[in-house]
Amino acid sequence: MKRLMLAALVAMLALGFAAWARGEGIFKDDAKKEGAAVKAAEPAAQPEAAAEAKDVLPAATKKRIDDKIAMAEKMLQAAKAELDKPEGKADLKKADGFRLRASQFFLGASLDAKTAAAATRKEDQKAAIAEQFEKPNKQKAIGILLELAAAAHEKKDIRTAVGLYKDVLKIDPENVTAKEKLEAIQEELKNAPKDTKASGSKGGGDNTNRNDPSKDPSGSRTGTPKHPGDWRGGKGNY
Repeated sequence: MKRLMLAALVAMLALGFAAWARGEGIFKDDAKKEGAAVKAAEPAAQPEAAAEAKDVLPAATKKRIDDKIAMAEKMLQAAKAELDKPEGKADLKKADGFRLRASQFFLGASLDAKTAAAATRKEDQKAAIAEQFEKPNKQKAIGILLELAAAAHEKKDIRTAVGLYKDVLKIDPENVTAKEKLEAIQEELKNAPKDTKASGSKGGGDNTNRNDPSKDPSGSRTGTPKHPGDWRGGKGNY
């Protein structure tokens, strides 16, 4: 009898152990499934943000862009130095000329970046180059031109103002500020006294000779402009 009871106890323990083992396996399987579900629900690893332009630009192009940006900054520093001179000694036209040259260098850097972006097939590289070099330098060039145009307009130098606003539209045909200012100038000229229009001294003439190197006594398209309305050293339309 004792042997029979002992055998039954052993059998029960064996069955209990087997059930426990199966339970452990189930729990482990459930844990694996749960972990897999959580992992699947997690957002996929995102690709790195837009590639750094410095890593995707050819070395020669990067250096050319950097050199133009450096020259633009140098021109702006020269303009500031001129304006910081004691009253009566500052040459405002010279300062404006330096600022105009700065805008041309910024535009040149933007154009180089645009060309580099067009040469690559990778969209992330195109975006990186555009965001880091093309767009910011383009906006810097436009900002300087708009400031020079507004200053010329304020001084009643309509010819220069009109020319500069037209230059902005060559770079950015949809520029709202340039369009509105040109419309305002047209309205001013329409309502101006006849004798003022007839004088033609500061009327809104065209820019036919603004890109003509023969008008530069130095014979160079990169010489410092005689006045802010001259557009030399740039590449023309954006």
